[in-house]
Amino acid sequence: MSEDKGTVITLSRPKLQEVHFGIVGLTNLICCALPRKIKDEEAVVVRRRKPLKGNLPEKSDDAEPTGTPEQQFRKSLYPMCGTLPPGAIIAMPNGGGLWGFPSSAIQASCATFLQRFNPINPKYAKDTPPVFYGATFMVDEMIPIVGDGPHMRHDIVRNSRGKRLDTYRGEFKKGWTMLVKMEFDANIITLERLTNALDGAGRKVGIGAWRPECRGRFGRFEVDQESITLVKIGEKEQAA
Repeated sequence: MSEDKGTVITLSRPKLQEVHFGIVGLTNLICCALPRKIKDEEAVVVRRRKPLKGNLPEKSDDAEPTGTPEQQFRKSLYPMCGTLPPGAIIAMPNGGGLWGFPSSAIQASCATFLQRFNPINPKYAKDTPPVFYGATFMVDEMIPIVGDGPHMRHDIVRNSRGKRLDTYRGEFKKGWTMLVKMEFDANIITLERLTNALDGAGRKVGIGAWRPECRGRFGRFEVDQESITLVKIGEKEQAA
């Protein structure tokens, strides 16, 4: 088979840019690094099923919070440096740089906002999350939380079977801040649209436990417009 050496292939590269957003908490942030099956009673609709005959064993995935209040409190937090030793100090001024939040949760919040309120293509709203995930990339896996906390919070929650449980979790007071670093493909989503997606996600979807998405009021935030910094990938590589 002969080859045509005169053929020129042009690669269509994504127009990647990096942007840094400062976000500020409008309400308290409740950390929830707990088993997924534990649901807040305000966030879950318990679906009643017909009882089955015989004695049923407990489901392994129907987890309950275990340990003392202090142990539950520690387990609910996201350490920036892996697992902290048992004697480590929890509360430090402005978080002490010890605690963070998964960047994937913020990205998911943006995707949910776009799908529900401002889809990239209104005719194919359900396809918005895959498109958004393909056009945006989180620079940091874990984002440090700066703010008043964490403080131990006690709530009555309920699991998937409707059982009420005492749960102790970490909470950061209103005014907490994070620096969110994202790369995005400017050929697919503009900086303006990305900024509005993040701001809208903070106001209407939220992050953490009892967020607006789950019929709660916690975990809301807004974008600090003065903190927005655009970094071109090419310039970043040259500087390095």
